[in-house]
Amino acid sequence: MLNNTVAGRIKSDMRQIGLLRAVGASKRVVLRSYMNQFTGIFAIGSTLSIVLVLAANYALFNGDINYVRAYLPMVLVAPAYCALVMLLCLLSVKVKLRPIFKQSVVDNIRIL
Repeated sequence: MLNNTVAGRIKSDMRQIGLLRAVGASKRVVLRSYMNQFTGIFAIGSTLSIVLVLAANYALFNGDINYVRAYLPMVLVAPAYCALVMLLCLLSVKVKLRPIFKQSVVDNIRIL
């Protein structure tokens, strides 16, 4: 859902991207802008979910440290999965911006 939201924002902001490019913003600046938006939103959600998983794990085992240690590798899969999903979505953002950068600046500005 987040990936589709950012992709929709990119599609609707094509004119603004053209204006940024016209005033001298590089591809790297525009790409970093969208990646920072995505990373900020994704980091908040994934951090909250990982904290909730750890808290639920601790509550289910009534604070018994032996059970928590036994299930810790399973809990560590969540951050690895979040990192993988984030990398794939960042790659998708880069792919969505590539056709916009191939167009001329004038074409980007004319899009209504």
